[in-house]
Amino acid sequence: MKGFTATTLLMLCMPLAALANEPLEVEDYRYGMDLDIKQVISVKSEQPDNFSSSCVPVKEEMIYKDSQGHEHDLKYQVMSTDCNNG
Repeated sequence: MKGFTATTLLMLCMPLAALANEPLEVEDYRYGMDLDIKQVISVKSEQPDNFSSSCVPVKEEMIYKDSQGHEHDLKYQVMSTDCNNG
């Protein structure tokens, strides 16, 4: 490429690199959402500070890839692991 230096090419590519490292937008789960989950990357549980051994809703956050390879960040609620199934 005539007239392009390594510095020029680097400056043109920098905005693309910045987009690749941009944090995912967190989406709150809504009942009935159509989810396309191909691969779960991570699941984090947000236990409350005053969490005691009781059956309460807790927030979780899942990062996953869809069938197109795009990453998503989803927040939702589940019941704590201290709930009895009886």
